[in-house]
Amino acid sequence: PMNISSFTFLGHAGDATIPVGYGFAYVQFHRDMNGVLYYKTRVHVHENAHAEGEYAVGLHRYSVSTGEWTELGGLAPTTHGNVAIYKSVFWEDNGQWWETQPPDHSDSFYQSSYNGLSIDRDNNLHFCFSINNITDNKDSTETIYWKSTDGGETFERADGTVISAPVRASGSADVGDIVGANGRYGGDAWAGVHWDGKPIIVYTDYTDQSSANPNSPPQTRLYQSGGTWGAAIDHPYSSSGPGSGVGDGNDYIITYWAINNSTFSGRLYRTRG
Repeated sequence: PMNISSFTFLGHAGDATIPVGYGFAYVQFHRDMNGVLYYKTRVHVHENAHAEGEYAVGLHRYSVSTGEWTELGGLAPTTHGNVAIYKSVFWEDNGQWWETQPPDHSDSFYQSSYNGLSIDRDNNLHFCFSINNITDNKDSTETIYWKSTDGGETFERADGTVISAPVRASGSADVGDIVGANGRYGGDAWAGVHWDGKPIIVYTDYTDQSSANPNSPPQTRLYQSGGTWGAAIDHPYSSSGPGSGVGDGNDYIITYWAINNSTFSGRLYRTRG
């Protein structure tokens, strides 16, 4: 125990227990206050050719007692004849424009699904992801929040309304809280929690809807006691290059960064909400 001087690769170890899924990307590991390990990833819901509705957010939970990963969420609806065989917690049947889109599809399949998960001191899981729900736009069009109070077994909106996985951005009773809609958003979004338990989310809303404006500041929205999301608050900085900064929130201390992609330099900013 606690010895990390060597590692064993389990990818081809026969019956070794690894998370179920296909096409993992943008992977993150998170631990709750009891040490329970979660594996968040972008996942393909099927193994067929590229098509809209292919990408989703996947979540797995590890059990120390059994040594096994549990695939959380539910199966997405069949789209373009593709039947989902892997579970997900967030999914839509659209996607961003992509250079390698299939020639017989006028739309595309790509979703970023970066970041977006945090765990508070009461072990509640908070999710916030941006997603493309129009298909002809190169960026995300909605930013969605939801949470789980039981380790990813069930899901709900900020007001406690129960929804089923995969959570959606439209066209379903299982739509999460739409905290950004019909806009042009960066692929990164973060969820945190205020000291009194109210969720706080951070995302980038491009100020120029016609192009990716590198000077768009991150925006913060806090869930109010009255059961509504507060107005988006811009933060007073702009990045010095083509990369725009966003950040995360923890106990209402929010960290942002401004990045210059051409010089590989940047700055960190912290603020107490």
